[in-house]
Amino acid sequence: MKGKLQVKDAPRKGTRRVEAWVYTVINPLIEALRVEKSFLRDKNWTWRYETKDLEFILSLERYINSSSLPNFEDFVKAKPQLARKTKNHDDLRVTLSENCQMAFDYLVAEKAFQGKVKSALTTYEKGNPAEGYPGGAVPREHFRKLIAQYIVNWIKELPSHYSSSKFWSRFGNEFFQFRTGEAFEKLDTSGEQFENEDEIFLKALENLRSNLVEKYDIPAAPISDYSGWSGFSGYSGASGYSSVRDKRNK
Repeated sequence: MKGKLQVKDAPRKGTRRVEAWVYTVINPLIEALRVEKSFLRDKNWTWRYETKDLEFILSLERYINSSSLPNFEDFVKAKPQLARKTKNHDDLRVTLSENCQMAFDYLVAEKAFQGKVKSALTTYEKGNPAEGYPGGAVPREHFRKLIAQYIVNWIKELPSHYSSSKFWSRFGNEFFQFRTGEAFEKLDTSGEQFENEDEIFLKALENLRSNLVEKYDIPAAPISDYSGWSGFSGYSGASGYSSVRDKRNK
């Protein structure tokens, strides 16, 4: 009938809640896990001897913007099977960090390794007097710890702006002879298990997102000209993760 108002169908109950899950929880976690898997695949655990922790492989909650943590809490409460995967992820992260520490402790205590670091450093400084000490801000007495960190993290090459880049380019391969033994086998096994679990978790999140956007007829990510019922805004991706992709050799 002419002049009759056309009433748009009301959104399905729970749509706004699901949008919050997808845009502030699921999408950031998918983005973060993809980057995380690349670190694990390369055996670059991003472990740091100074903090005794993994720098860029985080507990899942830390991938979420602080303002969206209530959405994260609501999500894991509503999806208990994913809550279990979240706990498993964080437990595997702790185990990996602990195994990094054990491998590091084993390596820095190894007399042959200490001797190799000392001789390589002497050779480098004599052959490159203009370059000076290659450890940068790392105290000379801690240089072997820096080298051990590179070995634990399977760092094959360093960016050219690193003070230790030329030293590592020359001697790095020689140091990997020390990356053997039970401690490193245990470390690599825990990293492989973590990577496999990440793959399973990632697929579960991708499948869940696909099902939710189909069921609730919402975009998989916010779009600028989207004029849906909620007008959801504020998604900014995985917290702090946009800068991580370029730091894989750190």
